Amino acid sequence: MVVTIEGATGLGLMNLTWKPNPTPIDDAIETIRYAVEEAGVRYLNGGEFYNFPLDSNLNLQYIQEFAKRYPKLYEKVSLSVKGAFDLKTMEPDCSPEYLEKSISNITKHLPNNYLPIFEAARVDKRYPIEEIVKNLSKFVEDGRIGGISLSEVSADTIRRAAKVAPIVCVEVEFSLLTRDIIDNGVLAACEELNIPIIAYSPLGKGFLTGTINSKADIPEGDIRSNFDRFNDDEVIEHNLKLVHGLKKIAERKGATLAQLSLAWLRKFGEKHVKVLPIPSCSSARRVAENMKEIPLTDSEFKEITDFADSIGVKGRRYNEAYEATLNG
Repeated sequence: MVVTIEGATGLGLMNLTWKPNPTPIDDAIETIRYAVEEAGVRYLNGGEFYNFPLDSNLNLQYIQEFAKRYPKLYEKVSLSVKGAFDLKTMEPDCSPEYLEKSISNITKHLPNNYLPIFEAARVDKRYPIEEIVKNLSKFVEDGRIGGISLSEVSADTIRRAAKVAPIVCVEVEFSLLTRDIIDNGVLAACEELNIPIIAYSPLGKGFLTGTINSKADIPEGDIRSNFDRFNDDEVIEHNLKLVHGLKKIAERKGATLAQLSLAWLRKFGEKHVKVLPIPSCSSARRVAENMKEIPLTDSEFKEITDFADSIGVKGRRYNEAYEATLNG
């Protein structure tokens, strides 16, 4: 079975379960149903560890329940799940033993014990990427996974991995707030190899929705309170210049700030290699907003890009300790 990345926008499932008060299961299933049946989403992105509490398998249980209630809709999507992340050490673990453990746990929640796309969450730097991909290829061969994705990797890692086995997609943070892949070679590598880019946090972890004006707007217990761009009011004040300018352009287009931000990513993909934004939301209303396609002309795309260039962005996207796991 050939796994492909289809549609203009996918759906991230993290925000359903990785928060102090997970979305009730019926509401979560309705959100996914609406996304697939009404909004035409064909790519879902979950995580073995997207849970509260961490060891609950809640995200997988929600996916399992969606497949049970709506088997025909489930068959329409390419599901990608991140795993191979040890919650005890809070580090990636791509040892052969842990890959087996992680993939077995994920697939037992899915129809026919089959996962379309598996993605190791970050790179376990104890093992060469060639060895990791070779070991993952065994799960493709035995029919438990359909293909391999990469997460937060460097351009060199992408090229080395692709020499061992086909890479279905590469998931990286990409938004008007975070455009690192343009300069660090990742975009160039994906273009060269024609590998679609899955853009996670396409709304800047909520910053590009216009709902964050100070660190006081981050709820208690929210994981973002640990990130540099959300726990320093001076950094937030600077980055709000980007938000305020983009909001003016969005209003001129009759769009929301979120819609404009997603439209920029889609247009970027038209000019380079396919970019699939995967905003994570927990209501059908928000899905409807995010999936509405707002066309951008070349001149509008340039205006937005030039404006973002003129402002720049301050603050790490995570923090110093966590960013050691990025660009593996």
